[in-house]
Amino acid sequence: MAGPLLPASLLLAPGPAPRRDTPETLHRAAQEFEALFLEQILKAGHLPGTEEEGILGGSNAESIYRSLRDAELARAAAARGGFGIAEMLQRQWADRLQTVDGSAPTPRRGGTAATPPPSGAAVRPTEGARGDDHG
Repeated sequence: MAGPLLPASLLLAPGPAPRRDTPETLHRAAQEFEALFLEQILKAGHLPGTEEEGILGGSNAESIYRSLRDAELARAAAARGGFGIAEMLQRQWADRLQTVDGSAPTPRRGGTAATPPPSGAAVRPTEGARGDDHG
């Protein structure tokens, strides 16, 4: 019978150190999410029957090329700001980001997505948001 797959020292070793999220890791994660989202949108445009025969004759190689091209276009678009999805995610996630010393971040005035403003708090719509501008 074969021995254990992992040495006991690895099995009993303490877990990894707690992860410290930084603004850079937050930015990278948000940008990667936007790239994946944009890639899915691009792939949806290649539904069966909607493609003309391409330069490689519609072969499997063309399908692979198209997939790689979509992924690279999505990454490039996200790196340049894309649709602003990464920026929106960063603003939303920043409230949950722990500071380097492990303390909780200072919440924004008016509450966050996790902690809404007090029930009696007055909320003013932004200019033009009410829809009653007729000018």
